[in-house]
Amino acid sequence: MKDYYTKKKAPATGAYLRLAHGSLLVGIIALPGVIFPYAGIILGAVAVTLAILSFYNGEGYRAGSAKAGLILGMIAIFISFMLVYASVYVISHPEEFTEIYRSVMQ
Repeated sequence: MKDYYTKKKAPATGAYLRLAHGSLLVGIIALPGVIFPYAGIILGAVAVTLAILSFYNGEGYRAGSAKAGLILGMIAIFISFMLVYASVYVISHPEEFTEIYRSVMQ
């Protein structure tokens, strides 16, 4: 009978750990990068890609930095897409926002 509870997974090493750390670093850089939405999208996509690549290490172990990089990259992509959508909406519907602006400024 196999004992599944005492079997420990090997920690990530080598290239997979470097990919995980790279994912975390790019994910951290991507969050302030959402000031320029397209940079946030690109950096977030790079962070997500590096995190996914570091997950396939063959040993079943996922580094915490890869999970954090994945989450930060996804957040950066989401915020960047929302900023792009909001700016396109404002540009395509100027009459709505001029009325709001006039009512606020009175």
